[in-house]
Amino acid sequence: MLVAGYMQSHIERAIEGSSWMGYFAAQAHPWFVQGMVWREIFGVMFLFGYVLLIWDFLTIGKGEKRPAQALEK
Repeated sequence: MLVAGYMQSHIERAIEGSSWMGYFAAQAHPWFVQGMVWREIFGVMFLFGYVLLIWDFLTIGKGEKRPAQALEK
């Protein structure tokens, strides 16, 4: 993401002079596109892990056959 952000700001501001053409040129640059693809991949991985965590919390203890242990004083 660091390289993608650097290239985006460099193309938008330094090369094209903060114009609409600079914005669109930066969005089409291969490094920026690659950074966005990786961001989406890791976002999907995070979502899968989060859904798995919630599912685990909701189903913990279901189907447990052992009796609960009593606390001794």
